[in-house]
Amino acid sequence: MNELFEAWKAAQKNGPRLGRSNEDSLWKRFRSARTVFDRHRRAYFSQLDSENSAAKRAKEALIARAEELATSTDWGSTAAEYRQLMDEWKASKRASRKDDDALWARFRAAQDTFFAARQAANEVIDEEFAANLTVKEELLKEAQGILPVRDLTAARKALNSIRDRWEDAGKVPRADMGRMEAGIRKVEEVVKAAEDEHWQKSNPETKARTNSALSQLEATIASLEEDLATAEKAGNAKKTADAREALEARQQWLAMLQKSAQDFSQHRGLKAPPARFPQRAGGVFRLIRTWAKVDAWRQHCSPTPVCCRQSLPPAAPFLPREAISPPSSCRPWPPTGC
Repeated sequence: MNELFEAWKAAQKNGPRLGRSNEDSLWKRFRSARTVFDRHRRAYFSQLDSENSAAKRAKEALIARAEELATSTDWGSTAAEYRQLMDEWKASKRASRKDDDALWARFRAAQDTFFAARQAANEVIDEEFAANLTVKEELLKEAQGILPVRDLTAARKALNSIRDRWEDAGKVPRADMGRMEAGIRKVEEVVKAAEDEHWQKSNPETKARTNSALSQLEATIASLEEDLATAEKAGNAKKTADAREALEARQQWLAMLQKSAQDFSQHRGLKAPPARFPQRAGGVFRLIRTWAKVDAWRQHCSPTPVCCRQSLPPAAPFLPREAISPPSSCRPWPPTGC
């Protein structure tokens, strides 16, 4: 607008002369446009000054709070308050560029005063905890020497001793806390896994149920041996083949149960079970339940389905495939007609 006004004055001074009436008419139009523009410009800058003043007052209030906290020694809560103040600062409107830069410098100076004091205090504390770090590093090396776990009782005893001394050693510098805790936790997890495995092999309830199943299965095998001898003596080829197949299947089951019972008998000593039920024991009892169903069908079905006598259904995944896969001539499992 200023350039246009200067151009008007130059044209009036050096340009061609117009009639007075035309000159006055054009000047009134030009002056009216300048007046409207100036009015809008003043209103805009008046509003901008008002907004800048409000933003300046809001930021000065934040600075006052920040400066009040600068000498606090309550490091944790004060640091959280500074984070809140920073969020409010970012959400507030900008003042004029000159004012905003000066306000930020004051706000930043208050923060720097507090965080510099906190850093100095932490350095003093870390220096005091440096001796604790040396002790815990030696304890961590001692704990890592437990691995791999060969003697569970000795490993538990050694780890309990290390834990007691670990707590007595006290805190370590902040920068080393995560590393030290992760190291001792890894050793604890390995020992805990060894305890869980030990319990899986020594659950007294599982052992008792397995021994009971062994007795029942041995009695069934003895009965099948008598049936086989009777069939062979009578010369009945079909009954002989059926009895032999049933006997061989029961003998395979017996071998699996005997192996499980032997594993259980080799481990002793845990007072409480782990959180999860032993998977191997679950497999053994699935086998027992399946065997009981098969024998029930064998006793009550007429004629007895071939697959009832010959093999297990696919519910016992730990047996060899040839021991659990029914022959192709079998009816669908479970057999129907009972």
